[in-house]
Amino acid sequence: MSLSPLQAMQLAEITLLEPIMSMQIVVPPEHFTTVLGDLTGPRRGMVEGIVEDEVDGTVLTGFAPLDTLRGYSSLIRRQTSGLASYSMTFSHYTPVPKDLQKQIIASMTYNSGDVI
Repeated sequence: MSLSPLQAMQLAEITLLEPIMSMQIVVPPEHFTTVLGDLTGPRRGMVEGIVEDEVDGTVLTGFAPLDTLRGYSSLIRRQTSGLASYSMTFSHYTPVPKDLQKQIIASMTYNSGDVI
């Protein structure tokens, strides 16, 4: 019996991993809820800590998948009128959620049904 690469991946129940980034965001208090909502909503971020700093504003630390951070630098500048700053570094890998994993695998196919 011959299997296509896609069929083999599905049969083997492969788990895809995604890079998770450690983030530090410094944001003025008046923009904090906007930034927090965006990070924990569509970006699937997880907040690790929130520290009030009298000089810099609120310092938010946490984690988010790298894939969800594309364009984040521009977005955070727009949301805060250029007053917030953020940095990120690689932290670890974690399994991709099952629903996203199915979408990723489905997007890897072309007309013949094989993975490219």
